[in-house]
Amino acid sequence: IDFGDVPWLERREKKVTIRNRSDHRVLIVTTPTFNCSCFNLGKPLSTFALEAGATVDLLILMATELGTAGPFHKTMGVRSDDPEVPELKVPMIGRITDFRSIDPRQVTFGQVPVAGPPVERVIEVRGGHGYRVKATAARASDTRLETTLKDVPDGTDVVVRTAVGAAAGRIGAQIQLTLEVSGESGAPRTHTETVWVTGEIR
Repeated sequence: IDFGDVPWLERREKKVTIRNRSDHRVLIVTTPTFNCSCFNLGKPLSTFALEAGATVDLLILMATELGTAGPFHKTMGVRSDDPEVPELKVPMIGRITDFRSIDPRQVTFGQVPVAGPPVERVIEVRGGHGYRVKATAARASDTRLETTLKDVPDGTDVVVRTAVGAAAGRIGAQIQLTLEVSGESGAPRTHTETVWVTGEIR
């Protein structure tokens, strides 16, 4: 079952037909199962029988927010009373495409002189696969860090700098980004991301 390219945060449906190609009646003993929580059936099925040559249609729903960007290879299991193939494992393949890129995912300041000038790092927020993404807010969990947003043609540069007069000590903080995501159709939606920041002021 090939789902093709599926943008992350979008839902995808796939209609699948199960056919009994044997010359005898087959009993499907359980609802088909998946080895990933990102898949489920549109309508659960209980035990049912398929006569020789008969078919049944399944609607498979994919929730990409429960997966991660990149290729996937999962399976759907169908159990029956067929003595030769009691469980049929059907491969499911595809690729979850990422609608944004955030680089870097972890900001490192290293050692910053306590009496020195502020030190800056830049987080690049960009769109991808037909999506436009910009950061509308960036909040640091450590008051010794300041953030500024700079719009660029294909996204936002989030500037993170140490504050003037920041107290000495290790930095282990988070930058929470609020992103506005716009596709080719539909209203913009909001998504949040977290970037880690490490370093030391001494």
